[in-house]
This record gives sequence, C-alpha cells and structure tokens, in this order.
Amino acid sequence: MVQALASAFPQPTRRLLAAALLGRRRPANPYRRRDWLRISQRLALGMSPEAVARAEGTTPEAVACLLQQRAFRGLVESFEKLIARPAAEQRTRLVRLARLALENALSDWDAGAALFVLAEDARGRDPAESLAEAVLARARRPATAIPPA
Repeated sequence: MVQALASAFPQPTRRLLAAALLGRRRPANPYRRRDWLRISQRLALGMSPEAVARAEGTTPEAVACLLQQRAFRGLVESFEKLIARPAAEQRTRLVRLARLALENALSDWDAGAALFVLAEDARGRDPAESLAEAVLARARRPATAIPPA
C-alpha cells in the first residue's frame, strides 16, 4: 500500500516516505501547553512537586521530569516574579488582560461573556475590573484550593 502510494516519487523519497508512514513517530508528549501553565503556576505558588502531582493525578516523577527541563523551570520562575509584583501593579495588568479576554470572547459571540458584561454594566461596574478582582481573589486562596482545570 505504502509502496504503491509512493511510486510517483523518486527512489530516495519513496524510502523516506515509507519509513515515515510505517510508524517512525516522535513519542507523544503527555503534557499539553495548558497543563504546563497550570503545573508551573501551582509550583510558583509554593506547592510541592508531590502535592502538584496529586492534584494533577500524576506521579511526582513526572513533575520532577518537567522540572528538569530548562524551559519549564524558566516558566515557573516567570510566574514567581509575576506573583511577587506589588498588588496595584498586578491589578492594573489583570484589568488590561481582562479587557482583552472580554473583547475576544465577545468577538466570538460568547453568550456567557456578553451576559456578564451586560450585568456588570447594569450594576454600574467595569466588567474588566470585576473580572480582574475575581482573579485576584482566587489567587489569594490557598494554593491547594485551586481545582484542576
């Protein structure tokens, strides 16, 4: 089957194509980008690798493997620096991010985001500021209270 498909290609290309189609694949990465973000945030908040592993439903060895990667350690350090910023600076940044998030949600016709914006506007509040305050309130909770996404 593979040889028949590759017959229109030159000989070296046929061999490479056959090898590629017969299963020469990179091992699957068990962690998606979103997992990396959540795990790194938990570590930056002070959770131990063992506690993070329990919360993620994985092994401490898997978290330790992530921590061996320079890029992942850099991500944890970035979140640690972000958390260490003064509260006023964090709030300003979160309000700006919340405005972007609401813009994106509304441009995608997200009904929940639209209802939230309308409800906050009816109460005379800035929706982006309300969203930022909710994020800050969640960040003030103990690290173990953050549910897995």
